[in-house]
Amino acid sequence: MSAAQPAPVCAHCGKAAVLQCVRCKTSFYCRRKCQKFHWSRGGHKGYCATVEERAAFDTPKNRLRLLTAVLQGDTRTALDLILRGVDVRNDNTRVFPGLTLLCSAALNGHVAIVRALLNAGADKDLATNNGVTPLYIAAQNGHAAVVRALLDAGADKDLVRNDGRTPLFMAAKNGH
Repeated sequence: MSAAQPAPVCAHCGKAAVLQCVRCKTSFYCRRKCQKFHWSRGGHKGYCATVEERAAFDTPKNRLRLLTAVLQGDTRTALDLILRGVDVRNDNTRVFPGLTLLCSAALNGHVAIVRALLNAGADKDLATNNGVTPLYIAAQNGHAAVVRALLDAGADKDLVRNDGRTPLFMAAKNGH
């Protein structure tokens, strides 16, 4: 049994909402008057424009540019693309068999890119096809700063690979 969704409330006055912004679908209103006020004086017009710009920037070409920046360690380009709205959620960023953007950044030890991906919503515990997580990859390769960033973000240190190995096992095995 799932918990019931809370009833939406008006973004302007806090009363029970019956209307929804048709552009961003994230703001709700109790009446048209509240919606108009929130649009013109409450800052919602700028918010909607930002949502549309981010969606327009998330294209396959820009996802490929982000992947290239991650693999090459081009922090400036990667951060720019992430901030401008390229989707980093792992369902859209699988590049090699199961390897995500976060796994790629962890593999190469790019801690600034790892932090940016985590802040943008990348799944810190999503494993590759054989059960390898970003934490496992970073620990295996001795990237201590990346390991710390993933642990600080709440990555599960006890997830095991399909063969039963943990990130700690791989770090110890490789002398890290």
